[in-house]
Amino acid sequence: MDLDASGCTVEDVSQTLAPYMRDQYRRDDRFQDELEVESSSSTACIAISVTVIYYGPPTLEDSVPSAGFKVFLVGQPPRDVLKKLFIDLIALIPREQVEGFSADLEMEPPEVLIMMPTIERLYISGLELSEGFLQPNKDGPHPNTKLLPSLDYLCLEDFMLKGDNSRHLTTYLAHQASGGRAISLQMVGWFPEMPPEVASEIKGMVRKLCQGGWGKEGDLDRYYR
Repeated sequence: MDLDASGCTVEDVSQTLAPYMRDQYRRDDRFQDELEVESSSSTACIAISVTVIYYGPPTLEDSVPSAGFKVFLVGQPPRDVLKKLFIDLIALIPREQVEGFSADLEMEPPEVLIMMPTIERLYISGLELSEGFLQPNKDGPHPNTKLLPSLDYLCLEDFMLKGDNSRHLTTYLAHQASGGRAISLQMVGWFPEMPPEVASEIKGMVRKLCQGGWGKEGDLDRYYR
C-alpha cells in the first residue's frame, strides 16, 4: 500500500494520516516481523516506507507487505515543527522490529532511533555531521544511553562536517565502539577530505572499512599506503 498526498498542512498529517498509518501497521500481523524502513524529509516533503524483510523464494517476493506514504506540505513549516512531525510519524512504526533504517535528511537524526534498539544497518544521506552525532542529548531523558546498541553497519553518503571538524566522526565511532562493539563503516559520494592521521584513526576504530570514495581526492586507500 502506497499513499501520496499534496497540499497537506501539518495538522492534516497529524490528525488524518498518522492514525491511518498506525492502523495499517497494527492491522497486518506481518509488520511484527523484521522490518526495513526508508525515509526522507525536507522543508516541503516527508516520505516513509516500511517493508517486511523477506527471506523466502523469489517467486513469492511480490507478496511481501509494505506500507508507504509521501506527503507534500503547504508552505514551509518551522524546522522544529517539521522535526517533531517526522519523529511522530517514525514513532508509529513497530519500533522493536526495525533492522534496517535508511534516511535522506535535512535535519539531525532524531533521538527516536533510541526507540529502535534492533537496528543493525543504518544508511544516512545528505547530512551535516555536528557535535553529538548519533549520540544521546546530554540534557535529554537518556543521557548515558547508546542510541544504536545493535548497529553493525553504517553508511554515510554525501555528508558535510560542521565547522570542518572531522572529530565529530571519530568521537561517534569511539562512542559506538565502547563496550567492544565496533561497526563496519562505508562512506560514499561526496564528503570532505580529512587529515591522513584522522583517516588512519578512523580505520583503527571500525571493524571493517567498506570500499568507498573519499571526497574529491580518490579512494580511502590513498591514506593508508
